[in-house]
Amino acid sequence: MNDKRATLAGRFWGIRLADLGLVVVGLLISLPTCAEMLSPDIFNVQRGVPQYGDGVITPGASCTDVPSSSILSFRDALDRALCHDPKVRGAWQDIKVRAAQLGQAKAAFLPTISADYQAIRDNSKTDVHDHPTLSSSNHALIQTADISANLVLWDFGSRAAASRAARELMLASAESYRAALQTAYATVAKDYYATLGAAGAAVAMKDAMLAAKGTATAARARVEHGASAISDQLQAETSYQQAIYDSQKADSDLRAAKGILAIDMGQDPTLPYSLPDITEAQQLSGTADSSIKEMLEEATDTDPSIASALAQLNAAQAQADKIRADGLPTLSLTSKYTRNNQPASLGLGVPQYPASGRDSYVGIQVRIPIFEGFTRAYQISEARAKVAEQEESVRDARKQVAAGVWTDYESVTANEENMLSTERLMEVAERSFDAASHRYQVGAGSILEVLNAQTALARAQKQRVSSLADFATATLQLAAKLGRLQDR
Repeated sequence: MNDKRATLAGRFWGIRLADLGLVVVGLLISLPTCAEMLSPDIFNVQRGVPQYGDGVITPGASCTDVPSSSILSFRDALDRALCHDPKVRGAWQDIKVRAAQLGQAKAAFLPTISADYQAIRDNSKTDVHDHPTLSSSNHALIQTADISANLVLWDFGSRAAASRAARELMLASAESYRAALQTAYATVAKDYYATLGAAGAAVAMKDAMLAAKGTATAARARVEHGASAISDQLQAETSYQQAIYDSQKADSDLRAAKGILAIDMGQDPTLPYSLPDITEAQQLSGTADSSIKEMLEEATDTDPSIASALAQLNAAQAQADKIRADGLPTLSLTSKYTRNNQPASLGLGVPQYPASGRDSYVGIQVRIPIFEGFTRAYQISEARAKVAEQEESVRDARKQVAAGVWTDYESVTANEENMLSTERLMEVAERSFDAASHRYQVGAGSILEVLNAQTALARAQKQRVSSLADFATATLQLAAKLGRLQDR
């Protein structure tokens, strides 16, 4: 009767522990998934991740191909470029990476709980020679389940320093994302206005070609009527052929520039699209609103490369604090509970009996690093060197920003003056060419006078277009340096 009860109890505990084991395994499998579904961001670190292109891409902007029937504005080109720029998107994803690392650092303040389950089919047989009564043969399914918990109570600021370092690195990534936006902005500005300049140059060269054709026709008519020598016609024809070459070269440059701009926008460079006239696209102001000193101060306060370098410096200092704290004692609260159905036996030759065991403890654990082979000293030395290195990076960032703002400011000033000069130059060149053409047609001037005026007019038209493109590019690049993307 007792043996029957023992057998039933063994089966009961075996079934119970088996069920417990299945529950534990199920929890181990499902907990990460449930945690991700029920609480994807328990520490709310994702709130520091901005929406992609927030404040830069126009709300409701289209990221599709540019319709060939519409005229592509700079705003449209910028929106499409930012939609597809891989460096900008990569910098944005890096913020997410840093946010997840910040969440991991914050998770170190919570307790860790783990569960283990083990099932072993035990087959043991003992043959005692000359004493068969002491021999035994036992078969049992031994199951063990335990759950443990650990909570760090005090670590001299190691976890806090790690969390601070992760937060600063996330801020650095956010500033790097802003820097990537500014770089993309400046690239699109350069390529967009280079394309408008190439388009304007193509029109100017086409006008020069038509003017050269008109001069060649007039020279041919004068030669046919005996009013000029054949050399006039040959010089005019030479100038006309040169104008044809210049026009074809300008058309080729325009196609190359439009292809580069299309690639910036993530489009097929062979797809056609329309551009505005460069004179109509000029709606930019120069530098009259701020002095160079104010701009340098503004750039120092707002430039993302400086802010990123400062955040990385703070992260390096926090990491140095963590390394020092890791070498100090750690106080933890630890606990464990174990249950098993290990059979019991009174001794050799006595059969095993079903049994169940329980074990639990709760206590305080102190970890004291005593000797680590001088590793800690070298780690601290490395951390200090990284802090000093990052301090130099901050100085270098300030230096590079100041140099960039100064260069762009002088470029805007010079190109603004050049734009006004080329406007006056083109007006004079147009009058000079009209006068020379009229004098030649009435027989009062020479073909050289006409050709010189014609060449000067073509050069003035090309310089005018170039000055407009250079001024617009310099203005937008300076705006990017100052963080005035939305203003433009």
